[in-house]
Parts: sequence; structure tokens; C-alpha cells
Amino acid sequence: MRDDLDYELLVSLTEERGVPGYEDRVRERVREAIAPHVDRVRSDAMGNLVGTVDGDADYDVLVAAHMDEIGFMVRHVDDGFLGLEALGGWDPRVLRAQQVTVHADDGDIPGGHRVDAAAHARRRRP
Repeated sequence: MRDDLDYELLVSLTEERGVPGYEDRVRERVREAIAPHVDRVRSDAMGNLVGTVDGDADYDVLVAAHMDEIGFMVRHVDDGFLGLEALGGWDPRVLRAQQVTVHADDGDIPGGHRVDAAAHARRRRP
């Protein structure tokens, strides 16, 4: 592992929850991480986080990153099973056997998902 890589920061950023339209936790975590390294930090009306470093060079540099992740909205609960509606686009093959977290008004609820063979490991049917 590289000496200059902050592994704990990388883990904290990638494990923070932020489904489309609800990226506030990720945004605040990124804000905390970049604030010591920039002159100004601001959010715009679309929820983008912008950190600016003042300089006198005749060029600008932009570093961009994606904040949200695959997410769903619970539409109903039936005998302990959740009826979901996707938030944004997603490929159903990547969801199998993934850990999930249900965000509720009174806190997060860790959960699981149906275990199935990975997409690349399944045999194709004729």
C-alpha cells in the first residue's frame, strides 16, 4: 500500500450512505475531508460541493467525483419483505448478496439481501 494513501479516509468516504437525492451524509463527510486543504468550500443549489484553492496560474484544474450510490425507496412492507422502487438507474446483477441499510426516521436498520450466484458465475440457459 502507498504511504501517502489515507486508507481510513478512503474507507469512511466509500462506506458513507448516500442514495440519489439523499447525499447529505456523503457531502458533509467530503466537506470535512477537504476543508483543511482548500481556501473555500461551498455547496450549490444542485447539491454539488465545490472546494476552491486560490492561485495565480493561467489555468484552472477541476477534480470531480460522484457522490451517490445505488438506492431504493421502500413503497410497502409485506410479511417482512420490502417492496422497493429504484432511485436512479441500476443493474440488477450487482445487487445480489449485497449488504443493505434501510434508512428510517428513527435510525438506520442493517439488513441483507437474497443470496444468489454472481452474474459472471451463472451458467447461461439455452
